[in-house]
Amino acid sequence: MKKILAFVMAVATISASSVASVNAVSYNKPKFENEFKSYIEEIAGSSAYCGDYNEKYYHYDENGNIDWCLISASLSTDPGICHGIFDDIIISNAGSTNPFSFGLAVYDVTNNEYYDICYAWDMDFADLHNSFYNVMLDENSSYSYGNVVVLGDVDGNGKLDINDTTLIQKTIADNNTVIFSLDFEHSELKYGKPIKNLCDYNKDGVCSVSDVTSLQLKLAKG
Repeated sequence: MKKILAFVMAVATISASSVASVNAVSYNKPKFENEFKSYIEEIAGSSAYCGDYNEKYYHYDENGNIDWCLISASLSTDPGICHGIFDDIIISNAGSTNPFSFGLAVYDVTNNEYYDICYAWDMDFADLHNSFYNVMLDENSSYSYGNVVVLGDVDGNGKLDINDTTLIQKTIADNNTVIFSLDFEHSELKYGKPIKNLCDYNKDGVCSVSDVTSLQLKLAKG
């Protein structure tokens, strides 16, 4: 029997009846999509319909089985604007989507459970953080629930590089970091530490040489 986990963003947990991980060879999209349809019908009724369901990323365990999948989907959007900071990824100008924040969730294939991205982020899904970064910046992976930018990408080329550190240093020296301000005044923070500026790489609330140092360390690690 399925049950819904109460979480601010309508996170749901589906059943204690465990299912085996899906082997890459036997995987087929309709199977995953049908599981999602059953989940949606349970939380929103048999007439509920989600036409923009999309499987964005599959993670494989050491045996070559899909153990979790990043999905995007939304039934409805409530009034209001929100944003979230997931490591170096900022999602802004997003509507309050239901049942998942930012229209994103992790499908735990092994246990047949769905987790809102804001809840899954602090769980133990292997490689979620790295894969999320790559997927959200992939030009071939569409995302329509908000704007995606990279924290620290002050030159706006879609990636972090030495040009960003140079530009941040210059604007700090010129006391002109306001040009990188993020307009979150009327936006609700759904996840992450509150920041007001794109050059606040270490998320301490101010733009300083410490941000340059943090970014340089990030680039050195590759």
